[in-house]
Amino acid sequence: AAVLQEWAESSGLTLSIDERRVPVSPGVRGMSELLGLDPLHIANEGTMLIAVRQGAGHEAVSVLQTLSKTADARVIGIVKARGVAPVTVKRTLGPEQPLHDPLGSPLPRIC
Repeated sequence: AAVLQEWAESSGLTLSIDERRVPVSPGVRGMSELLGLDPLHIANEGTMLIAVRQGAGHEAVSVLQTLSKTADARVIGIVKARGVAPVTVKRTLGPEQPLHDPLGSPLPRIC
């Protein structure tokens, strides 16, 4: 979520993602639940976030999915005019809501 926050703040737009569309491996999901962590707030080595012009997302994903390292690529959200928050998330259960930075000390971002 840190990169989404940075992009939204620097652009003045809102980035809106759908939690169900974010690829999270079963192992990471399970450990996150055990430890009470949100996978959206954990540093993700080997993960790439790409922004493309409106309408080009599905074409970009199609190209990425032809490669073994990016076969799990998908469109996870949209960019829209600044709304209630810089970043919003449609959770698996419930309405769209602001995606705030976690309370307390964040996990280190190693990049």
